Amino acid sequence: MHRSKKAWIQRVMPTADFLQLIVSLSFSAHPPMTLVAAPPLILSAYHAAAYAAAHFSGHALWQSHGSRLHALMLRRQPDALLMIAFCEVATGLLLVAQLLTPARSLLTLLFYTQILKLKLHVPDSAVHHRQVWRKLDEMTLPYRRQVPAVERLIQLAVNWFTRVPGA
Repeated sequence: MHRSKKAWIQRVMPTADFLQLIVSLSFSAHPPMTLVAAPPLILSAYHAAAYAAAHFSGHALWQSHGSRLHALMLRRQPDALLMIAFCEVATGLLLVAQLLTPARSLLTLLFYTQILKLKLHVPDSAVHHRQVWRKLDEMTLPYRRQVPAVERLIQLAVNWFTRVPGA
């Protein structure tokens, strides 16, 4: 492989967008799951707005409507990134729940947990994923305290998730 292509691939692979591409491709062969579509749709809207702002800033339609929408989107970008992280974690939880149905796919669940683990350590998405996991921990803690055996299993999973890949 050409040296510049290798350099580009090494630069792109540890990003949240690359991981999102892998998830989108892997779920394209599965029955529809709406939550899987939300993150790439939100990211696409932001990329399209940034492109339009860069290339159509002089157009009258952009100046009258698009620039205000783009400014609003930029102000709400932290909320959108947090929503993406919530959708990604919720997709993982749905895959766990799906194990109880005939549509179960253990391989998809294992693959997706690896992606979630990577997103917990990729700088682009780590902050938002940590916020989501913290919120989920706060919401479930009173229930988990009532069942110590489940709490031990959850702590094993947490330790596995927080361990840095390759370290």
